[in-house]
Amino acid sequence: MCKRFTKFHSEQVQSAKDRYYAEIKRVTSVLNGHLKTQEQGWLVGGKCSYADLAMFQWQNMMMGMMKDLVDLSEYTEVTAWIERLRERTSVKEVLADMSH
Repeated sequence: MCKRFTKFHSEQVQSAKDRYYAEIKRVTSVLNGHLKTQEQGWLVGGKCSYADLAMFQWQNMMMGMMKDLVDLSEYTEVTAWIERLRERTSVKEVLADMSH
């Protein structure tokens, strides 16, 4: 089980987990749909902006934490967007700092 999910609630409530996982899929689906409409592949204005960086942290964490619990493979636009962000020098530096 996802230890982070139970960090604040040790009781295993399946309906709560199902709702949590469904919400992850819903948010990812909305993000994926929006990215499909963007010619440059960024959230707003055709370039990487604060909106991308702000959303990236949550989405990146969910994609990593939930990869074995929630099938997010159908969200190809989100996956490509995350990879574009991970390739940015500033994002690489922040992720490296966070891993120490």
